[in-house]
Amino acid sequence: QRHVERLEVYKAHVKMHQRFAPDDTIGLIGIKSYLAGALDCLKRFDDALILYRELMDHADKHMKPESDYSLRMATNFGRALMRCAATQPGKRHLFSEARSLLRGRMPLAERITGLESRLTLQMVDVYANATILDIDCPIETILQVKALVERKLPTMRRVLGASHPVTEDTEGMLRRACDVVEIRGNLRELEELEESEEPLSREEFEEKIRELEMKSEARNMKLVVE
Repeated sequence: QRHVERLEVYKAHVKMHQRFAPDDTIGLIGIKSYLAGALDCLKRFDDALILYRELMDHADKHMKPESDYSLRMATNFGRALMRCAATQPGKRHLFSEARSLLRGRMPLAERITGLESRLTLQMVDVYANATILDIDCPIETILQVKALVERKLPTMRRVLGASHPVTEDTEGMLRRACDVVEIRGNLRELEELEESEEPLSREEFEEKIRELEMKSEARNMKLVVE
């Protein structure tokens, strides 16, 4: 209910601003940013994405890429792209757009705001989601992001705290990445078995399946211990 009320307030502010201060572009952009955030909280991701795209276009045209506003808007826009893709099967291509956007901004965020800044760490989390949730993402990209997350998680735990939502979400992405890497590896091994010029006997094939299952159980036990 609180988010619905916020949304109506911001909508009214936008209308008033457009009517009484049409030349105050900066003020209008600020209000629209809040409006997009309210839509995002209400999980109206399509509507939020339209606004975030408009705001990102404005930032690209009128502000430096390394400005604080541009970096924060890129994070919010990337998150909106990722959430649209994750909740709507027909929009999975937005995962790739989110990765492309953030891949170019993360080095800027690290250089301008610092390797351990909240903004940098938030970008890492969104980038990880946009990669690992994408079932069409190449395994090479997933492995690169898995390594990135493994490097950044200790910093997240120290700077944000172990129970911070960003830290917990990134940890969940790391577990999912491990699962994806293992599943794709097992599928590749099975495909190689099926395409082998020397077919295995039924007993040999079942033994290979048991080996894959044991590898999976061993990894799960390792995750529990950690």
